Amino acid sequence: MKKVISISANRSDTSREILEQLDQMHPPGVVLPASAFRAQFVEGDSKMAELVAFLEAQGLRKKLPFDESKDKTYGLVEKIEYDAVDLEHFRYLTSLADDGVNSVKERDEDGCLLIERRSLTRKKKFVGTVASSVIFVSSKLKKMIESSGMIGVRFVPTKGYTGDYPSNYKIRPWSTLSLIQPLWEMASDIQMPPLSPLLNLVNRVGEPMERGTQNQGVYIRDGDYIYGDMHYLAKELNSIEPFDFAYTRESLGPLAPLGCRLPVFSQRFYQLLCKQDVPVEWRPIHVDSDCE
Repeated sequence: MKKVISISANRSDTSREILEQLDQMHPPGVVLPASAFRAQFVEGDSKMAELVAFLEAQGLRKKLPFDESKDKTYGLVEKIEYDAVDLEHFRYLTSLADDGVNSVKERDEDGCLLIERRSLTRKKKFVGTVASSVIFVSSKLKKMIESSGMIGVRFVPTKGYTGDYPSNYKIRPWSTLSLIQPLWEMASDIQMPPLSPLLNLVNRVGEPMERGTQNQGVYIRDGDYIYGDMHYLAKELNSIEPFDFAYTRESLGPLAPLGCRLPVFSQRFYQLLCKQDVPVEWRPIHVDSDCE
């Protein structure tokens, strides 16, 4: 496990000359054509403090979470990166899979998700979109999951289409979409309890939110961390039926057409997907004792 800090500065808040100086201090950083600077550090790197001091000397201040002011700012966000050994110690995990299938926004009259053919490739065997928390698996992986006896998972067929939705598109049988296995939506009727009251939950402008909120986007505010980890109370988590796959009660992140409840996997399910080299960034879910 390590803490990674990302620092950024945009041309709109600085100048080409300042971006070039930043690039000289920490190459490569400028994204051509000199429109932004991006750099990443591991906690404790002295170069990071040097960059921050330089940016603040130019009159920039650190952009705070949910900051809507017009001041000139630089970005500084933190992220904990977990390795496989770390993740093995957690009872439940969530995924940040995002394989670029952001065109999935509608269901047909049968409740099936409509997926644009152009957004898929033959290599995709597990596809998730963070914005809508929709997860797909190939027919091959679906059979493997079913045979493993995972609790709480059900599969809903999807439909592929070509053309431009909704004005000019056509539903195509998966068998006619070359190189693509039929994809199945992973669904669950099991809903997690509300997030732990120990978390600082806010809306998109930083106002406090009640845990369990479902009709608004909820964010976990945790200092400079870009992703605040989910926490649950042990007694509330133990009150629901055993499961290997469920969805959060809250809609976490910006609301999307299909919602944004995040998936929750058991350690057993996580191990199965790891063995299949599923391309997912995993985040742990913490279980708090009731007295904390």
